[in-house]
Amino acid sequence: MGMREWACAQLPLSRKELFFAGVTFAAYFFAAKLGLYLYYAFETSPALIWPPVGIALAAVLLGGHKMWLPILLAQHLALISHFTGVHTISLVIASAYALQAVAALYLLRRFGFDMAMTSARSAMTFVGVVIAATVIEPAIATAWQLYSGTLGVSPLVNLGRAWGGGVFSALIVAPLVLVWYRGWRTALAEIAARRAELALAFATLAGVVYAVFWTPHTRVLGATVIFMLPAALLWFVLRFNPRLLALAVFVSAVGGIAGTIITLPGAGSLSAQLLNVQVYIGLIAALFIVFAAVEEERRQGFRKLRELYAQASAADRAKSEFIAILAHELRNPLAPIVSSLDLLRMQPQTAESAEAIHRAEQHTIMIRRLLDGLLDTARLSQGKFVLRKELVRLQDIVDQSVASVEDYVRTRRHTLRVIQPEEPVMLYADAVRVKQILINLLTNACKYTPPCGYVELYAEARDGHVLIRVSDTGEGISSAARPRLYTPFSQVHEAPERGTGLGIGLFLTKRLVEMHNGKIQADSDGPGQGSTFSVYLPLSMEGARRYREDAPAPAAAQPEAVAGGSR
Repeated sequence: MGMREWACAQLPLSRKELFFAGVTFAAYFFAAKLGLYLYYAFETSPALIWPPVGIALAAVLLGGHKMWLPILLAQHLALISHFTGVHTISLVIASAYALQAVAALYLLRRFGFDMAMTSARSAMTFVGVVIAATVIEPAIATAWQLYSGTLGVSPLVNLGRAWGGGVFSALIVAPLVLVWYRGWRTALAEIAARRAELALAFATLAGVVYAVFWTPHTRVLGATVIFMLPAALLWFVLRFNPRLLALAVFVSAVGGIAGTIITLPGAGSLSAQLLNVQVYIGLIAALFIVFAAVEEERRQGFRKLRELYAQASAADRAKSEFIAILAHELRNPLAPIVSSLDLLRMQPQTAESAEAIHRAEQHTIMIRRLLDGLLDTARLSQGKFVLRKELVRLQDIVDQSVASVEDYVRTRRHTLRVIQPEEPVMLYADAVRVKQILINLLTNACKYTPPCGYVELYAEARDGHVLIRVSDTGEGISSAARPRLYTPFSQVHEAPERGTGLGIGLFLTKRLVEMHNGKIQADSDGPGQGSTFSVYLPLSMEGARRYREDAPAPAAAQPEAVAGGSR
């Protein structure tokens, strides 16, 4: 083992930690010397520009509690190299600063602080801990000076200026170091990608800092200068990441302090002006730390939502494609079955075989409707569904729909009553799809109504629309079932004895109605009280004109049929 390896092995720090401790020591020492120079050269009291507090907080957050040692040594060396005969008070103050940094580290970890500060909770935790923890060193130093009789100002002044300087430093310097230490590559990539906008943003910020801190004007172009800095920083919050905002706040703080010291604007002493600048920029920094975290949280949530939406869309497309392929493949073997049944029906049959063929035909019709429904669902999901609209007569669609369900109504031993106007009612619609709407509603009404029930189909022209209403005396709809009434592949009622189906009938019905610029409404007094589905479809221009002409004496809705064996 060489001498260097032996020396490193005796230290409580690893090589990486030793390097980081050296950087911390150098940064803290030079920042302390700068603070001492500004304080005594320009007599800034009660304002205290003390950047070491922010450096110490960032150091313990990045390097851990072991960084207390370089903080203590750098603070002690800065004081004893500036003053003479202050070794004791220097050690007390240095120890207090080290304790303050470690205490802040403990509190931040205790409350689950995230150094990226991309959540509102972490940002507010940081601001709260900074305000609470930075009082430690001022309290200890003030108490020791009171005890030793070396305090030359009021205890409140001594405590207040050190506390204010610590809060200001921690809010300005620590976030800058934290966010740039771990994300500087990302920030540089964004700078390269958006250098034109970023240059314009920083040029605007420089102009605002000049107007606010380097000139005596209180208004520029009719605007109060005090509101210009928040407006400029808002650009960084909304358009860039938190790293660039932290840099913009730091630039504002440096520019504000430099402008106040160099130009000595306005009435009053330099110290009072610097104190105002500290309070002003400190408040802005605290607000924008939280604001930036909220905005970043929103961005991350939006990105996550967009990713989830893309995944859901991909899954939905895959499902739709699978359904379309499945329905198409199942329809192929269905065609020869239908042809075979047609051939069998042409042959002489006994009563029993004729009934068997009829039942087989009914089942093939049901299977074909299910497959057609699956294909329609897939086309709707893929945006490939197209209506073929034309001028059609409502009464023809109603008659054809009733004829399609007559056998099912008779099988269920229901009474079906059809009421529609005698005068022709014209629609500009896809006749096949409107018929599909009526068949779906009538089939559902029959399916979920106990045998020997009552189903009514009512149609009329009303207020420029056609009202089609299907009512039944069936199972009704519970309030809990309403939210999923039109959800595809969802069953409102469990009906194993009738066959549960695919749960796509009402979904297709609603989509078809909406594609006709209409609306559908479901009403029910609850389970066991039956249900009513009302469909509103717009009349064609000709149908609307006829309706307006006939409005004073509308044609009476005429009961057409009772189907429970007869129509």
